Amino acid sequence: VLEVSGQKKKEKDAKVQTAKTLWVPAVNNLGTFGRWAFLEIDATNLHKTIAKWRAGGLRAAGGYLAHAGVGVMLLGILASSAYDESTKLTLVQGKPVESHGRTYTFVRYLPPTLEERRDRMEIEVVEAGGKKYSLYPRMFLNERTQQLMVNPDIRKTLKEDLYISPIQYDPGQPQLALAKGQEVSVGDIQVKFEGFDLNADGNALAQMSAGKEITIGTVFAVTRDGKTSQVRPVYKLNPASGQVETPPTDLPGGGAIRISRIDASAGNVEIDLGGIANPPTLAVDVTTKPLIEMVWFGLYLMLGGGALAMVLRFRDARVLERVQSAG
Repeated sequence: VLEVSGQKKKEKDAKVQTAKTLWVPAVNNLGTFGRWAFLEIDATNLHKTIAKWRAGGLRAAGGYLAHAGVGVMLLGILASSAYDESTKLTLVQGKPVESHGRTYTFVRYLPPTLEERRDRMEIEVVEAGGKKYSLYPRMFLNERTQQLMVNPDIRKTLKEDLYISPIQYDPGQPQLALAKGQEVSVGDIQVKFEGFDLNADGNALAQMSAGKEITIGTVFAVTRDGKTSQVRPVYKLNPASGQVETPPTDLPGGGAIRISRIDASAGNVEIDLGGIANPPTLAVDVTTKPLIEMVWFGLYLMLGGGALAMVLRFRDARVLERVQSAG
């Protein structure tokens, strides 16, 4: 309940106290009509701001505008802290999960690239009205501290902000180390490492000598349902920044293969196989904060009003200084 107050009246004060001390606690204790709160905002500053604006322009209303900004900020903070919702979800890749009127689907894991240097998770969100959009929270290992870091992605609207933050990611498959000619079975497929391809995207040795981005290709024979196909995932290294890009390569019949590490001197590779036996899962924290934009709007009002008040004071000081100098 929001009470916007103007003139001071005894009967209004009695109404406010009754709502605060009797009605709201009674409804909350009953528990069948949700949770209620009562906030009274003194609107006299708004009337004074308008009066000052009419009398002396917007600069003369700066102080009152700053006070109004503080009130808007407090309203936004109250609404956001009192009515925010946080839910933890476990998302299996490709399977939608409904929560609080939205449907969330973990689409895929996105490894680092030369443009985007952090691991990301693509999550599709569908609102109750059918509107779709994607969020990309990040989860990565800090190279300096070797600690796991997470960054939420945020969807901002006037009504509320939606935060999605990753908690834990399970790729669903172990990492496999293979030497040249070695074959392993995972799920319903057999994977054999046949060797490196140094001409997958230009000559890798020439790229290394010139200090350019190096692309090393790999060759695998994949057998599924008696049919053998060849797949060629690549490993890209930028020697200047040390950044590595290892895009996944689709497998015939579903799933993907990605090079996680190579040991060129020993002729070995480490691979990740996704979507073969156990599907990848992602645990996330989903938080909604209503009316958080009101906090920023109130802050801008407060800063703008303060700036206008300072301009007015500076102008008055200059006028007084000129009058004193003339006298």
